[in-house]
Amino acid sequence: WTEILNATVKALKAGQVVGVPTDTIYGLACVAQNSVAVKRVYDIKGRNGDKPLAICVGEIQDIY
Repeated sequence: WTEILNATVKALKAGQVVGVPTDTIYGLACVAQNSVAVKRVYDIKGRNGDKPLAICVGEIQDIY
């Protein structure tokens, strides 16, 4: 798992979008502070920028 995790972190830091498995589907992930990567998520999903995306954070302080 270390290789996969390191490759994923490297991709995220490079502004790429990655697929992550959940219990039922694959989700898309990117660094939320990277506006180019966020736009890529919207483009991949074919979603209008007016619709919100879910974010995951470790602590409430992470969003401030």
